Amino acid sequence: MKTIDENKSKFSNPRKIKSHQYTSRRQTALNEFKKGNSVRLLRIGDNFIDGLNTFFSNDDRGKSYAIWKYHSEHKFHEHAELFFSINYIIEGDIDYAFQNIRSFEIEESSNLKLSLKRKMDSYFKPIYEKIWIDTNLEIIVDDSLLVLLNLPFKKNTDSNFTLVTWKTMERLKFFQTLNWDNLIDNIKVKGKNYICNSKYVLENIKDAEKSFSTATELINAQNKARIQYSEGDRKDYEIKNSEIEKETNLLIKEGIEKPKISIDTFGVIFLSNQKLPSKYFYKE
Repeated sequence: MKTIDENKSKFSNPRKIKSHQYTSRRQTALNEFKKGNSVRLLRIGDNFIDGLNTFFSNDDRGKSYAIWKYHSEHKFHEHAELFFSINYIIEGDIDYAFQNIRSFEIEESSNLKLSLKRKMDSYFKPIYEKIWIDTNLEIIVDDSLLVLLNLPFKKNTDSNFTLVTWKTMERLKFFQTLNWDNLIDNIKVKGKNYICNSKYVLENIKDAEKSFSTATELINAQNKARIQYSEGDRKDYEIKNSEIEKETNLLIKEGIEKPKISIDTFGVIFLSNQKLPSKYFYKE
């Protein structure tokens, strides 16, 4: 294990954890800056926030799960009825615009993608949709069943699946008629198609298009004014910049019309009127 040489460290006190004051309100940060204080803005783009986001994105715990959920009044002809839960993130797609800007012979900023992401988010704020699907590929819309499926995990009656549990299920030949690979693939297709045609998602796309249209009209007017009142090299620069921005905005519009749909979490609930007995578990 390496030790810190305090005499050679660039920090005055390398053993002291470096920290900063934060605020989520921009005006507060500006007011403190005027007073000579350093207060960082708690937002995407800050190293701390981006670091947390990367850390949690790389950790797959909780992103997929299987639970045996007990409910005494649930009736089904097999040991349990299966329901699949999918949480989606729907956000504007910036990939087209990003590739377009990179194709121009201009100096690429290291924050280009982040800048485009913030711009897109200002028009189309990321939204989240959760759906439930059964093994017949039917979307669950029954309110009473949805309430039951969304009940919190009960430690005394519900059970998290482990590798041992799965092997026990195989040994006892539970659900052996299911082709899991095909079923999961079909559920993903069904879920994405449902999200693409969801009234809530379509309304958000429509609102984002209106916001984008209003903003780009103002941007185009500003670019036109800059070109009109510029001369020589500066005018050439403004014309080129305006052309790049128009092309980029067209691709941002396309990214709003065809948003990126990603699976955030995927789970399966085994709903049963039987508790999962301890004998269903064995040690290898």
